[in-house]
Amino acid sequence: MLLQVAFPFVLFGRLKYPVLTMLLGMHLGIAVLMGLPLFSGAMIVADAVFLPDRFYQSLGRLWPRTSRRSDVWKTVAPPSGEPARVPPQSAPPSR
Repeated sequence: MLLQVAFPFVLFGRLKYPVLTMLLGMHLGIAVLMGLPLFSGAMIVADAVFLPDRFYQSLGRLWPRTSRRSDVWKTVAPPSGEPARVPPQSAPPSR
């Protein structure tokens, strides 16, 4: 909490980006450990407003390189007539 309260005081100083990194880690921890993903997502978006424009420009340059790798997102279907290779599933427990 102290980190979040102290952020406006370091906004124009050299500690802005380390504090933003710590806030991101704190809110990711809140999302995972406390199970509050919507709150954490909203706070991460609110904190991301303070990131510089060059950060978003670098994301824009990085995105086309990752989306060109279309083979990563393809789903592989088995050839017709061949059974799908799926690990055996156990039957649900009876009551």
